[in-house]
Amino acid sequence: MNLRKISMGIFTLFSVASMSQQQFYPFNYEDKSGLTDDKGNEIVAPIYDYWRESKDEKLLIFRPRYDDHKEVTLCFDVATKQSKKYKTFYEDEATIQKIRHHFVEELNGKKYLLNSETREIIRFKEDLYSLKDLNDKFIIAKYFGKEIIEPKVIPKKTPIV
Repeated sequence: MNLRKISMGIFTLFSVASMSQQQFYPFNYEDKSGLTDDKGNEIVAPIYDYWRESKDEKLLIFRPRYDDHKEVTLCFDVATKQSKKYKTFYEDEATIQKIRHHFVEELNGKKYLLNSETREIIRFKEDLYSLKDLNDKFIIAKYFGKEIIEPKVIPKKTPIV
């Protein structure tokens, strides 16, 4: 009886361990990329033109063609097994305190930096379109300047005498 409990406990332990180490595999079908798990279940349908793995190996990024503005980028987080769609996703766009950050634009137009390790968000004050690391201390942000509209000055009328 004790042997049966021990063998059942070991079986449960190996089942949980194997579930936590689930692997994901990108695949191509008819020149389109998708994602499957180690059991062959389709996780991401093959509708993307190409995919890549992030440098920290935590994200699988599926992208449409650059000229296809109807499709969006899909990022699959291997650790959480969650996917999210973005209008724009530039991997490792900036480094802050030796941590890589991704430049993200959500479907609703919100742009921010996404911490690659903690998933914290850094929001922008201006509408940026690009970032560049200058060195370990500075990041250059490129944005479209806002037009400053000066109020019209109405000339004072002077009475004619």
